Amino acid sequence: MTRSESSPTISSLEKIPRRKEYLLVLSDGAELRVTEEDVSRFSLAQGSELGRDLVSGLARAYEYSRAKASVLRLLKVRPRTEGELRSGLLRKGLDPAASARVVEELKRSGAVDDRLFARLWTMEKLSKGASGRRRILAELRAKQIDAATAEEELDRVYAQEDETEIARQVAARRLAKLGHLPADVKRHRIYEHLLRRGFDSDIAAQAVHYALRGSDVKGA
Repeated sequence: MTRSESSPTISSLEKIPRRKEYLLVLSDGAELRVTEEDVSRFSLAQGSELGRDLVSGLARAYEYSRAKASVLRLLKVRPRTEGELRSGLLRKGLDPAASARVVEELKRSGAVDDRLFARLWTMEKLSKGASGRRRILAELRAKQIDAATAEEELDRVYAQEDETEIARQVAARRLAKLGHLPADVKRHRIYEHLLRRGFDSDIAAQAVHYALRGSDVKGA
């Protein structure tokens, strides 16, 4: 193997506009994108000789940089679950190994924590008093939190909350919007509303009965 085959040199080095990266064209015809940090760290310039290991290392560092930047942009919008981040990076076509490394680092640092996400999500939903346990569980699963973690955090939060009372509050608010409709129509609409909100059928039925009884609706 000749020297040029084993250690290509940089034929040209061009700064990418509005990005902290460069495009390198190597003497063997290959193109390589590298971070601005690595250009400085390795004093890369036209004519620099690059060993094969260095080329591979620069490529991995660039993919890691892309994945990390993408993750940080996602987290800047709102907290994300591990599954959401992995799916988002996959959709963007980023390097799987680099993406996995970034997510694992964020998990170790606590910046990504599915258990904490589930707990805070549940607490927020309950503070608004508009959702039942089933609906919250479905939302957590849709965000790719595993079933065991979601159930455990729901149990933790619901140990301090009364889902029946929450359902009654939702039923009362719904009843107030139904005006002078017949009692059976109100009963059906409130019950269906509670089911859509994720309350179990038994809790929904009790809440409907309580709301209509409390309103002294004739025939309730």
